[in-house]
Amino acid sequence: MEGKTKFAFIGNSHIAYWPLESYFPQWECRNYGVPGEGLDYVERFHEDVSDSYVVIQFGTNDIYHLNTENMDVYVERYVKAVSAILSRGTYLFCIFPRNDFMDSTAVNRFIALLNEKIRKKIEEETNVVYLDVFDKFY
Repeated sequence: MEGKTKFAFIGNSHIAYWPLESYFPQWECRNYGVPGEGLDYVERFHEDVSDSYVVIQFGTNDIYHLNTENMDVYVERYVKAVSAILSRGTYLFCIFPRNDFMDSTAVNRFIALLNEKIRKKIEEETNVVYLDVFDKFY
């Protein structure tokens, strides 16, 4: 009998606090989510998950260090970090909108632009499946 399909979840608190066993009892899930983390964590990620499908979501914690002048460099690093994780297949969630303060409109417009640049680069240069759910959370 074949074992359960393996999934590794990598990212920030959106991953860390996801009750994976409740949502995906049919899979063997490993949770590598760390609250407060972002791109630096994903760049340093060196667990062997090559036998697993990978689900990644991060970026929200990096937003306040970004602007239009350093966005393209960030996108390059972001896509390189995601691509460097060896897996059976990778699924990348977009950066989620910020809805935790009164006027999140400007920051969410910035996140939408950032997501578009990431999506385009992911689709052009990788086999990663990009999951654009931004509007579902906005």
